[in-house]
Amino acid sequence: SFENEQDVLSMCANGQQVDQLINKSHSVINNIDNATRSQIFTIEQQIQLPLLSTHNSKNSSTSQQESIQININSPS
Repeated sequence: SFENEQDVLSMCANGQQVDQLINKSHSVINNIDNATRSQIFTIEQQIQLPLLSTHNSKNSSTSQQESIQININSPS
């Protein structure tokens, strides 16, 4: 009957709307995910820079100490 056809059509339309909403929510989630990842990456880089610089300064001070020890130990 005509009513059943209308029901089927409206169900199809509702299904399409649901699909669109699902697709939208997926893209929103992806955008949030990407933004979060890039923020985390930036924060990690900001943390690593001072760590690297302190590590490098430690290395340079130990190499200075080594050269001083070599100078003391080697007969002139």
